[in-house]
Amino acid sequence: MGITLFGAPATSLAAEPLAKEAAEKSADQTSAPLQKIEEKITQTPEAGKNIFGERNCSACHLASGPENKIPVTERTAIKGPSLWFAGSKFRSGYLAAWLAAPKSFRGVKWGTMNKGTTPHPALPKGEAGAVAAYLESLRDSEMPRDVINVEKKISRRDLRTARILFQKKQPCYACHRVKIRKTVYRRPIKLGGFSGPHLIDAGLRLQPDFIVAFLKNPARYNPNGRMPVYSDKAFTRLSDKDIIALAAYISSFKEKP
Repeated sequence: MGITLFGAPATSLAAEPLAKEAAEKSADQTSAPLQKIEEKITQTPEAGKNIFGERNCSACHLASGPENKIPVTERTAIKGPSLWFAGSKFRSGYLAAWLAAPKSFRGVKWGTMNKGTTPHPALPKGEAGAVAAYLESLRDSEMPRDVINVEKKISRRDLRTARILFQKKQPCYACHRVKIRKTVYRRPIKLGGFSGPHLIDAGLRLQPDFIVAFLKNPARYNPNGRMPVYSDKAFTRLSDKDIIALAAYISSFKEKP
């Protein structure tokens, strides 16, 4: 029988450090394989490209472009947006977070006008970071850069012009859901259609220069979509100044969806 000290057997007190050491050793052995798995997934474009191929992402997304325009009757074969310009389109870091916890941008199922969403599979965090690194390396070399000075605050006059363009002259929210802060209701409200991607967090998601490029030439990035043309041979012509102001205004949308 062991000697009792302060109500606990001496043998019990001696065994506690040994038991704790054994538990810690067991935990280290258990976590080791997981750490090795994480170490294998390097956050590089090359690793991401391999995962992109292994996951068969190209079944839905075009990684080389530009995309060709095809007859309307054949467009049901398109299962997702082109990504050949993803690095020019998305802000750095956005894709890694989105791929790990994807949320739909539209209120209709992809390629249809039927209300609902098309789910996108989530990737493990390590894979999401690697695939994002690959996608961010895909850029449109012909897209002008530094068109909008992101450090410069948009003037109130340009903001007012852009707001009128967005909300009245070209009711963009007919297709794109937005959150309008200044309204007749004296409170912010979400409104708009669901056929196009929402713009509620556009300033957190999209690069301002891409918004300009897209507004000028939507057919380059989405030739099989429904986006109006506001520049060359447009049914509604907007000046370069108007387009830049509109892009800056859209970039000011930084709410969580």
